[in-house]
Amino acid sequence: MKCNVCKTKMKDATTEIEVLVKGRKVKALNVPAYNCPNCDKIRMDELIEKLVQTYAKGSKEATFDFAEVKPRGVGITLGKK
Repeated sequence: MKCNVCKTKMKDATTEIEVLVKGRKVKALNVPAYNCPNCDKIRMDELIEKLVQTYAKGSKEATFDFAEVKPRGVGITLGKK
């Protein structure tokens, strides 16, 4: 994937993001993303953004670790360790 700002090839990374859910902030840790080594732009896949929103809505805590989330009915863990 290339950076949409400077067109440099982006590298795999993880990031933290905050999501607003019904008026409360939920922070997601270890979210898979891409980082531009040239301009430091962070970018996520649209599917990952949607998954973060979904898991944030179901989170009872103010923070959750995306790398520890397991989709229901699937024997895999999302994110990188």
